[in-house]
Amino acid sequence: SRVELSDINDNAPNFTQSSYSAYVMENNVIGSSIFSVTAFDPDLNQNSRLSYSILESRGQDLPISSYVHINSETGVIYSQKTFDYEQLTSFQIRVRAEDSGTVP
Repeated sequence: SRVELSDINDNAPNFTQSSYSAYVMENNVIGSSIFSVTAFDPDLNQNSRLSYSILESRGQDLPISSYVHINSETGVIYSQKTFDYEQLTSFQIRVRAEDSGTVP
């Protein structure tokens, strides 16, 4: 006799670090990769499949999505514009990682 157990979605994704810092040279190429974040979920199969997104906020007078976007599958963050140090010295983004499972 054999018993098979199935995994339930009982773990939330966690980032490998609580915060990250990236330094980007001004006059960067639009669309270039500027950083990458990584999260892990110890569940199995779709319960561990992650999707990354940037939580909307504002940098200067523009929405953060006008500065950067994230590849939802890989966590790689890309520039949406050329950065000019005289206009913008720093900004913060918040990234969310969600798994594809359903909550038990």
